[in-house]
Amino acid sequence: MKRFNYFAYGSNMDTARMLARCPGARPVGAATLPGFRLVERLYADVEPSAGCEARGLLWSVTEADLASLDRHEGVAGGVYERLVVPVTLDGQTVGAYCYLMTEATRRVRDGIAYPRWYDAICRRGALAHRVGGFFGRIPKKRREITRKPEE
Repeated sequence: MKRFNYFAYGSNMDTARMLARCPGARPVGAATLPGFRLVERLYADVEPSAGCEARGLLWSVTEADLASLDRHEGVAGGVYERLVVPVTLDGQTVGAYCYLMTEATRRVRDGIAYPRWYDAICRRGALAHRVGGFFGRIPKKRREITRKPEE
């Protein structure tokens, strides 16, 4: 069975979420996308930004998994587009599929923060796979909120 690299930088870093969508997926390891930065647009997006790197998780997926990802990422509806990008894993550059928001979606969602439930899924995946970066740490403000007994 042919396998493909897929770079996830949002909620698809979470193992449970990813396996529910893509049962053939296997985590490879934490990776970076050089020349891009993570952006909040209701859901995670990456955009070109010189000198930056977006952190995420490299998965090995099947062709059926890619078709499922296309559906979940809204490729047919023009929400995200699937591209091949160069990611760095253990000092080596490898090609990987990655989903980037389309310009039309970016215009509509620009400046909209993540819902708390989505942010929690992204952080859980990043922490479990030691991705680091934005989702790989819990901001001080968020830590204080989670310590309150009423929540």
